[in-house]
Amino acid sequence: MDKGILTGFLAISVFLSACRKDRLGGVEPHSGIKRIWAVDDGEKIKREDINNPLATDINNSVWQDGRIVIFGARNEIIAFQLIIQSEEEGASQVNVEVSDLENGQAVIPGSGSGSADPYDYNGRYVELFTEHYLDITVRTPPFWGLSSTAMPSSYYSGWVPDCLVPFSAPAGVGGAPFNIGENCNQGVWVDLFIPKETPAGIYSGKIYVAEKQKIFDTIPVKLEVFDFVLPDSTHLHNMFGLEPWAVATRHGLAWSGAPYHDLERKYYQMAHRHRVDLVEYVDNLSDMSAFYRQFY
Repeated sequence: MDKGILTGFLAISVFLSACRKDRLGGVEPHSGIKRIWAVDDGEKIKREDINNPLATDINNSVWQDGRIVIFGARNEIIAFQLIIQSEEEGASQVNVEVSDLENGQAVIPGSGSGSADPYDYNGRYVELFTEHYLDITVRTPPFWGLSSTAMPSSYYSGWVPDCLVPFSAPAGVGGAPFNIGENCNQGVWVDLFIPKETPAGIYSGKIYVAEKQKIFDTIPVKLEVFDFVLPDSTHLHNMFGLEPWAVATRHGLAWSGAPYHDLERKYYQMAHRHRVDLVEYVDNLSDMSAFYRQFY
């Protein structure tokens, strides 16, 4: 090979190697995304916490060697968070898709299956949500004996993830595609339902993260399905308060009549799907048990 051609070839090779993305920290040229990692559903990763140690912690069981590792039983919904960190200029038109998960015997359909209606669960096995952040600077107004002047702990102050907005919501108000501000995190919550009839075993799939309709990263997913089935009913004591007037006000409905009761039914269906009990007018588990003993 001609020496000049060889030198040019080596120069191009070095340039391409420098541009090749390392999922743990590097970036592709001209991308607004800096890195992507994952964590379980029990952590709150704040928007400004771009140096969270869980991103590189070997004990983060969900994020192992650049892939997502999760497990669950049949008839269980499992969840994890995908944390997308932007560059200094921010990222625009970001989108996420989850492929089918397969093991050679069966398939769990990915995020492209089912209806876009967030209340219609028929044929839906993967649900995607953007995490909405609240800027917490003071405690909730005083009730239950809380001081009006006490400051929240550092863990709960700053831009903290709170509610989950379905990808099917309009873009710009939480739906996908979405933008990410300058040099910050954006969490994407992933719910994965394992059907009752799913054979036990190891399933493989991929998560595609795109920016401006171009694939930025492809992340492998490993799912282990255990050989037992969770019942439809919940046998764990739990309670999550539901204030009908607050729900009605938030949705612009009168606190009575068919439209409100239809909406409230959807809330209870969502809770039941996740084995959560929504309760009204009780303050603790003891009161809830006493209340329900009147009827059951």
